[in-house]
Amino acid sequence: MKIRELVNESPLLKNTGSYNPNEASAVKKVQTALQRKGYDVGPTGVDGKYGPRTEAAVRKFQTDNNLQVDGIVGPDTRNALGVASVKTLDPDSQVGFFGDPSVGLDLVSKSNDVSGDAIDIAATLIKEFEGYYSKAYWDYKQYSIGYGSKAKSKNEVIDKPEAMRRLKQEMKQAQQNVLGIMKKGNYNWSSKQVAALISFAYNIGSINQLTANGTRDDATILAKIPQYRKAGGKVLSGLVKRRTKEAEVFKQGMTNAN
Repeated sequence: MKIRELVNESPLLKNTGSYNPNEASAVKKVQTALQRKGYDVGPTGVDGKYGPRTEAAVRKFQTDNNLQVDGIVGPDTRNALGVASVKTLDPDSQVGFFGDPSVGLDLVSKSNDVSGDAIDIAATLIKEFEGYYSKAYWDYKQYSIGYGSKAKSKNEVIDKPEAMRRLKQEMKQAQQNVLGIMKKGNYNWSSKQVAALISFAYNIGSINQLTANGTRDDATILAKIPQYRKAGGKVLSGLVKRRTKEAEVFKQGMTNAN
């Protein structure tokens, strides 16, 4: 997956199943407005967490008011809700955007005792280096789109929610590969180590070669990460930066592992 510059976009308030203390007040205003209009935002009520139940309420409100049904609280939806003064928020700045594990969106296997923080850290790394593209582009051996996902055609165009859906799906595949090697090699990786390896697997395809199928120790894996810096036979500065960051996060996690 090609390293690209981030695209500046007009941020919108989107359901992320997350809680960001700095933005909770805006979410609470939206939830309060929905409740006053008779929409159920879930059993926890006005809690500042823009989770699946709140998104469902937003979508129902949008349907009832002939608005675009996308779960995004943009200008039209804010105006209709009577919360036009609510600060516009960017979903990518939210904490824990993959949602509460209790609603079935958790990607981390609890049996491996790996914190959900690993997913959030990995997602931050991936989005930092992949960037977001709404239109398909040539990416060495394939057409890519969104956050580096494989495009269905060279002319495909997708929106950010679809890009996020594909990101989640491909991150899940990367996570399964990492946890599979973790079990096979009997590693005791911390959340940061898992996060770094999920980012690596998302970009490369797997960590099988990196870990020699679970036979290398952590120090060797750390030393090998920076070596994966080529695409199309050439060393890319973007990949050098990405590998450096992944190695840094992996090393930080080594001090936290037992």
